Amino acid sequence: MTVTQTQIDLVREKGFANVPYIAEAANLTDTHFYIAVTMIGKETSGRNVYGHDVNGALSGFPGEVNFGSYEVFKWLRTQGKGPNGIGPSQITSQGLLDEMKARGLSVINPRDNILFGVELIGKYYRAARDKGLSVNNALWQAGKRYNGADAYADSFLRAALDWRARLGKADYA
Repeated sequence: MTVTQTQIDLVREKGFANVPYIAEAANLTDTHFYIAVTMIGKETSGRNVYGHDVNGALSGFPGEVNFGSYEVFKWLRTQGKGPNGIGPSQITSQGLLDEMKARGLSVINPRDNILFGVELIGKYYRAARDKGLSVNNALWQAGKRYNGADAYADSFLRAALDWRARLGKADYA
């Protein structure tokens, strides 16, 4: 699979940021572009921001994720503030943050953040397809694993089918 300029332009027209990184991540991880766009769209539309998790460190902070704000984020975590999504893919769990660091990826770098998040959602989707699930059920399962909530999985499926219709319907056998 290779993401086309036409596909990139369609996503840009919807106001997404960092679209070249989303396309690159889809290509590098062999994840369908529509799945990558769906996840990024649900999380931040590609913006490099912090999430809005209740009691989360820097929850709702209006600035972008960068070295300085991330140092404050880490300090707030030591002061008892909870976890919060970081960056375009909204990486939240300490285990995933540790995995990124071990692989030499930076959670504050939009390219690395998107690559890691797209790799995760693609892996979740392929695992569901490998178990014999239909495209729709695999999309739902991928959304559920990415976020943990049924409501997220429901909306992920709807959004993925919409993006799939716009960006291409090829799928894994």
